[in-house]
Amino acid sequence: MTDHERIYLEQPRALVRCWCQDNVFDGGGIEYVRADIVAAQLAEARNNALEEAAKVAEDEGVTSADLTSLGACLRDGRIAAAIRAMKEMP
Repeated sequence: MTDHERIYLEQPRALVRCWCQDNVFDGGGIEYVRADIVAAQLAEARNNALEEAAKVAEDEGVTSADLTSLGACLRDGRIAAAIRAMKEMP
């Protein structure tokens, strides 16, 4: 028997709630997705965001000095200063 990627639970209004591998319930079931699938999707989204950030940094000419000053602001808890510094980057 294989684990299904998604399973569905009947809505709470049903007297007896059933699970099913297909969303066959009137009004739709409550979808549950396996944790390993969600983790893989989150990892992919994180990697895509990091790659996009790297491209923006390259295009905007962000230097290590810029990142060092941002890191200092963040370490000191000066979040607003870090955000303003990012806005002022070339």
